[in-house]
Amino acid sequence: MEFVYTQAQTVENGGNLLLNNKYDGCNPNIFHSNESGVITLRPVINNPACNRFAQYSVTCVCNIAVPTGGTVEEISIALADEGERDLSTRSRFTPTAVDVFGSVTINTTVRVPAGCCKHIAIEAIVPSGGPITAQEVNVSVIRTA
Repeated sequence: MEFVYTQAQTVENGGNLLLNNKYDGCNPNIFHSNESGVITLRPVINNPACNRFAQYSVTCVCNIAVPTGGTVEEISIALADEGERDLSTRSRFTPTAVDVFGSVTINTTVRVPAGCCKHIAIEAIVPSGGPITAQEVNVSVIRTA
């Protein structure tokens, strides 16, 4: 399932990047509300005796920048899993000036244990605590196992 948000959005440090469903198609294992940053993954498992997890491939590509009035410094995004930032997925960019965009990418695997759902999001990270501008956000979530 693919999620996008093409317009520029200002995201506070620790905030989630907003997303919209790209297609109106129905996937019973992936839930999302438009204009929200949280995606819910469900672990529908055919043979729970053999496989105790559902597995999803999550890829995020977007452009980020320091907004006008912000401090030029390294900025980044990372996957948040159940509200906890996973720094192993962190993708960084250091702009040369405000409003200079750079492309960042996250590609990771999320495992969802049988019997419970997982909530994931793409989170902004700014050392000084200021906001970032994100645009052309594209998130792809694919059930792989």
